[in-house]
Amino acid sequence: MKLDRIEDILVECLEDIKAGRSSLEECLDRHPLLRERLEPLLRIALDIREPPDLKPSPHFKTKARVWLMDEISLRQSAGRRLWSCCCSQMRLMPLMRRFSMAGVIIAVVLALSAAGWGAAYASQSSLPGDTLYRVKLATEQVRMGLTADDTARAERALGFADRRIEEMKALADRGRAEHLGRAAEKYDDAMDMALALVDRAAVTGLVTGNVTARLAEVTSRHLRVLDELHDMVPDQARPAIVHARNVSQTGHLRALSALGQDQPERAAEINLLAIEERLTRASDAAQAYDGGEVSDALGRFEEMSRLGAQIAAYARQLGGHEEERVGELLAGATYRHLLVLDDVADMATGEALQAVARARYEVLKRHREELTALSERDSVMATELNLRAMEGRLDRIRVAFGSTEAVGIALEQFDAMAACGEEISKAAQRVGTDEEEVELMIAMATLLHVETLAEIWEAVPEQAREAVEIVMARVLIRHENRVHAMEEKGVEIPGVGVMPSHVRERVEERMRQQRIWDEREAALVPGIPGSVSGCPGCRRP
Repeated sequence: MKLDRIEDILVECLEDIKAGRSSLEECLDRHPLLRERLEPLLRIALDIREPPDLKPSPHFKTKARVWLMDEISLRQSAGRRLWSCCCSQMRLMPLMRRFSMAGVIIAVVLALSAAGWGAAYASQSSLPGDTLYRVKLATEQVRMGLTADDTARAERALGFADRRIEEMKALADRGRAEHLGRAAEKYDDAMDMALALVDRAAVTGLVTGNVTARLAEVTSRHLRVLDELHDMVPDQARPAIVHARNVSQTGHLRALSALGQDQPERAAEINLLAIEERLTRASDAAQAYDGGEVSDALGRFEEMSRLGAQIAAYARQLGGHEEERVGELLAGATYRHLLVLDDVADMATGEALQAVARARYEVLKRHREELTALSERDSVMATELNLRAMEGRLDRIRVAFGSTEAVGIALEQFDAMAACGEEISKAAQRVGTDEEEVELMIAMATLLHVETLAEIWEAVPEQAREAVEIVMARVLIRHENRVHAMEEKGVEIPGVGVMPSHVRERVEERMRQQRIWDEREAALVPGIPGSVSGCPGCRRP
């Protein structure tokens, strides 16, 4: 039986079945020698909803037949890929797979049905390990070849990646974890293709903002789904899920890096949502006592946080509203991120605690960078955000009285933020705008902070009081310097209220030690008094 005859048989059978003249089995019985080839193709076609007229035009039918025979000839002589005939503009050959003969026949069926069957083929329910899965992939390649340009192809490749995730879910739900590796491999292929097409579209001058934004949003959703799958599949299947998560994370970071160059605010918003999802994942894993997953989630959080700094740099290059808005978004996130990390730290142990410490360091580093940059444009806003974060650290101490370690960490964070406030103050003085307002805001907040710290001193265990005294000493020294500076400008600032004498005596001794240390540092670094916080007996590494 000639292959061009198969085409006619397919059309004839479909028309008879649709018209009610024959059943599927009757058609197959009429062509017993072709039964194995015809049955899967006919079943796929019959699953299509409301298909158009199946009879092709003579011109289209002739064109399809010529294309098919040319391809068969080329495969026999040179083994060339199908794309070299049907879609010469696609050159991502490492990502393409050769068609099987069934794939070639399906391509003819697809062509004969004009544009009406594409969506149906894309929604086939076959999964890795099923007989028809290769046919499903072949029809996707045909659809890719019929797509207009690289941005549209990237969107389509991203749709294929979405389908691979759905296949993973279906495999896990049906207890077929042994096939997850194949699905993860195909997900990798689809993501590689999407990223390569976005890159090529950008090089050729096409607008890629919408597709990169969608790529970032979709990969963030993929990470959530893959987290769920990781928790439900057997241990032996988890490497495939981990591989898919790494692929998704890479796609997320690359897409946002590209988007951030033109639309940093949108990139920052998407990235912050993904960051908070990683923190939620870390919290859930900590509750389940899964230290490995806590470390994984916080490692991804750190990568996304560093990307946030890169997006902020793009925003500063653009200036204007983008710079201001991105700075506010990133600086304002510190409060929320530290609260979640507090919860994770309270539940985590061992390796996970080290991951929490690294994540906290990353948060404070970004907090200082973003507020310092923001203070050059809006020192009042920077001060408000910093004071809010400081209040959050004091709230943390109030609920962690029983843990000397937790109190010590929160005090260190509070002290680092207070030092950041001094940098914001200097920026206001340097710029010459809102200086007095910033000084008053910090001074009035300090009065409340000292009162709270005195209460904390009374409540914490004796071994934690030294850390409280050190922080109080630094706060009071800064406040005294601020009061003197403002008095010289004719602005009065209230002094610190009365505290218990036994607390004041110990704090004043800490202040004396701190001043001696500051004088020594000033001698080593002329012109920068008090540039290094700490004292010989109490500095922490």
